Amino acid sequence: MSRLWWLIGAVVAVLAVAVVGPWAYDEYVAGEDDSAFTLSDPATELPANAPPGSWPVTHGTGIDQTAAGYTVHETLVGAQSTVSGSTGEVTGWALVNGDIVRNGEVHVKVSGIRTDSAQRDEYFANTLMRAPDFPDALFALVEPVDISSVPADGALGTVTTRGELTLKGQTVPVTVNMQVRKEPAGLIVAANVPVWWRDFGIEPPSLGFVSVAPNGTLDFVVNFARR
Repeated sequence: MSRLWWLIGAVVAVLAVAVVGPWAYDEYVAGEDDSAFTLSDPATELPANAPPGSWPVTHGTGIDQTAAGYTVHETLVGAQSTVSGSTGEVTGWALVNGDIVRNGEVHVKVSGIRTDSAQRDEYFANTLMRAPDFPDALFALVEPVDISSVPADGALGTVTTRGELTLKGQTVPVTVNMQVRKEPAGLIVAANVPVWWRDFGIEPPSLGFVSVAPNGTLDFVVNFARR
């Protein structure tokens, strides 16, 4: 089975977002934050707003387990580095009819995103993202997606989707090229979505000794269980 994680260029997988706190950690310089990747069981029951017959987000198995998060670039005392955070607290659904995905939503619990620093995670959730007021990041399709071009033999295919991304209560239309794999158990989708934080009212920290790029990516791998 091919691994979808290679395409996001970090250890995370969408929906959540921006950059946090003091970044004075040498282990991030010129590398990936593998310790940030943690998973918990997402719900396998359909959310209340899901249409009947929808496929729920599920945990998945092996190296393509469901997770979502962010990747950002920072400069710390002149040294550039890449930082990632992620969570497995992802829920949602997709309404699939044959080779057409009619509709769908993916929710990511902002307060669940983890790096290897509790201080950073607390700043991200409560100060930067105001998670008590805006607990979820959300991606929602706004038009159907044709996946008939995706091979039926488990090979990867690419489809273009149009949707709305909501972060910190602000919604922005997005066009996302997603990698898709058809599985006997359902579908696996993955992408890294370029974002500019200020589009969502998120101000990248600039603390003198550290600065964060005004853009980054939201990254995800999501499993949908066939119903």
